Amino acid sequence: MNLKVRLFRPKLSGRPNAARDHGKNTAVLIRSSLQLPHEISDPNGAWAGPQGWRGRAVNGCRSFDFFALPWSTLRKRRRTTEDGLIRCIKCSGGRHVFRVEQPRLFGAGVDRPVYAKRYTIDNWLKRVGNLFSGGKARREYELGWALLERGLTTPIPLAWALPSPPRLLTPAITSNFLLTLELENQGTLPVWAEKGQADRVPGFYTILARFLAAMHLAGFYHDDCLAKNFSISPGADFANDDVLSLFQIFDIDHGRIHENGLPFGPRSYNLYQMISSLRKSGLPDRERRVQFLRDYMAAAGLDPRANEAPLIRAIDRFAERKLHIVLFK
Repeated sequence: MNLKVRLFRPKLSGRPNAARDHGKNTAVLIRSSLQLPHEISDPNGAWAGPQGWRGRAVNGCRSFDFFALPWSTLRKRRRTTEDGLIRCIKCSGGRHVFRVEQPRLFGAGVDRPVYAKRYTIDNWLKRVGNLFSGGKARREYELGWALLERGLTTPIPLAWALPSPPRLLTPAITSNFLLTLELENQGTLPVWAEKGQADRVPGFYTILARFLAAMHLAGFYHDDCLAKNFSISPGADFANDDVLSLFQIFDIDHGRIHENGLPFGPRSYNLYQMISSLRKSGLPDRERRVQFLRDYMAAAGLDPRANEAPLIRAIDRFAERKLHIVLFK
C-alpha cells in the first residue's frame, strides 16, 4: 500500500543561521511514496485511551493498551515475562523500553513485534520541558513520520500517548508513551565494520558518506549520529543509486528538521560523530577519514577547496573537547 505521508510539522531548530555561511548549499527535500504494511493507515487518528490521556495512532493501533504492560515489575534489562512475550530492552535514564512479541494481545492491529517506550517525567524540569515540546513521545512520533515522508527509513511510529492536561504541579511521577514497529535489519554499522562485512562491499564507506549527505540534504540533523544508530536494510543492493534505501536510522528522539538544509555546525558535528564512532574499525586512519569527508562533500555539493579545511578543523575541535584526541592528525 502506497501512502504519501505529509501530516506533521515537527518543531524546527531555533538556532541562529549565522553559521550557514560555511558550506551553504541548495537543499532539496526528498519526498517519496512510503510502502507501509497493509494494517497501517491514517497516522493522524486519535488514540482511544482512558480519560485524562490523549494521543495519536495509526488506524490499526488506536486501541493499544500501554497500561496493560508490566512497567512496574519488568525493570531489568534482558529480562522477559514468564510467557516470553515481553522483553525489557532498556530501563534507565527515564526511559523504559519493551519488545512486545504479540502486540495483538494488547490491542494493536499488527502481527510484527513492536517496541513500547515509556518516558518518565519525574521532576519539575522535565514537566516544564514537556509543556513546551508537547511531550517526548509525541515529538518522536511526528519526527519519525517526517523522516519517512522524506524517504529516510526509521521504525514506523504507531502511537503516542501523554497526560491531558499536562500535570505540572503533581508530585507523582507521570509518563508519556510511544509505540513503534520493529524493523528487520542486517546488523548495525559497527558490526559490519568489525566483522569485515563492510570491506567486502566495494566502496561501502563512499556509499555511507553519500547516505549521510542525502540525509542532510533531506534536512535531518541526528543528535546522536553514531554508527551504532544506523543499520543495514534487509536485502540492501549497494549497486542501487537510491542510497536512502540502504540504511536505517534509529534513536531519533533528539533530532531536528532544518527545512533549508543543515547549517555548518550541525553538519560538522554529525560528521564528527560518525567518523569518531568508526575510528577503530572502518575508518582507522587519516587517509580513509579524509576520503570519507571528500566523498561526503562531493555528494552534498560542497566545494572541497572552500569546505575541507573548515570541516576538518571543526571535527578536530569536537574530538579534542569530547575525546581528547585528534582525528585528522
